[in-house]
Amino acid sequence: MERLTFDDLLAIYRKTAFHVSTDAERADPAAEITGDLTVETGAILATLARIESDDQAARDSNIHLEHEIANVRVGDVVPVAMKSPRLALGVLARDLDDLLRTRKARICRPPRYFIVSGRSEASDAHPPPLIARYGLVLELVGVLAEAAFLDRDDQCLLFLDGGRIRVPVNYHQGDLEGLDLDALTALLGLFQSDLHRDERLSILARSAREMMAPHPAPARFRHLLAHLEDLEARVRDGYRLFAAAFSYDRIRSQMEKEAADTVARIHKTVTDIQGQMLGIPVATVIAATQMKPATGCGAVALGNLAVLVGVVIFAVLLFVALRNQWLTLETIANDVSRQTERMNKEHADIRRQFADLYEKVEDRLSWHRWVLGILAGIAVAGLVLAIWAFAVLTPIDMGTCLAGALSG
Repeated sequence: MERLTFDDLLAIYRKTAFHVSTDAERADPAAEITGDLTVETGAILATLARIESDDQAARDSNIHLEHEIANVRVGDVVPVAMKSPRLALGVLARDLDDLLRTRKARICRPPRYFIVSGRSEASDAHPPPLIARYGLVLELVGVLAEAAFLDRDDQCLLFLDGGRIRVPVNYHQGDLEGLDLDALTALLGLFQSDLHRDERLSILARSAREMMAPHPAPARFRHLLAHLEDLEARVRDGYRLFAAAFSYDRIRSQMEKEAADTVARIHKTVTDIQGQMLGIPVATVIAATQMKPATGCGAVALGNLAVLVGVVIFAVLLFVALRNQWLTLETIANDVSRQTERMNKEHADIRRQFADLYEKVEDRLSWHRWVLGILAGIAVAGLVLAIWAFAVLTPIDMGTCLAGALSG
């Protein structure tokens, strides 16, 4: 004869109006669960008859009738007392705490069960909220098992990195009722992707260990469940730092290259006019010293005029070059501003770590602006000196001299 199945027992559980359990009964795992069974179908009656006549079926089911089976008919309501059946069949639990007393139920969901409180069972498509919370905690245990080592027989997590720490997976119905669902859902969401999964698990292990280590072993897991928001924040922030460090070298290299290119462009604004810079003293101060005193129109006066015209032409060309390089610096400054805005937008979390690069570029820009300004000032001073020297050394009407020279 085939042995009873859990489906046979489910038919009985579903048609039993269970009595309210006392506190003493809930605290005693050996206490029977009592109720009134409505023998609604012939199948239920046949199962009861088999339990009464077959010792093995009686041991498997752990169901006891208060009436003689011969006197029971379909449609009768009979008192029954029962306990959880043979574990291989499934679990009958008074409440969730009772279910959690089942072997390994704190780390994996029993494949077949019926919970009297709430009348929930493993096959429910939409389990009650408390059972849904239980499922989420089992998911958390599964993720922690990847991050640490799970002793399934002992229902205990072992964290080995940084010293061995033992964490019994110990929790109760009250812990599930007080769960922060938003934090737990967010925490589990961090492990939905395979991207950097090992690193995420390592961060989870380190964070969970830090939170649980100060507490006694039996209270560690319950403390973790009570502080899921803190755990989720630690893991999220830790992964954010890891992700930033992972791309830091690449971003830093890119930023340094852009900064180096920008500095090279800045330096070029001065090197491009280096020839004109070296010509400033020759074309102004030294040129002014070549002027000679002139007492009248003649070769000396015309020579002084030629020197002055040369100085003026050089100064004009130099001012044009300086203006052009100044505009180039403004263009570079705009490029740096755009690069800074892009960095602030794309790498907001780590932008401060690259601020030094752009500060150096800004310093170079400011320095070269000063250089161009000083060069312009020197050129103006040289031009003024040349004009003054011409006026002092050639105190004659050069217009009359030029007219006479042209007419002669």
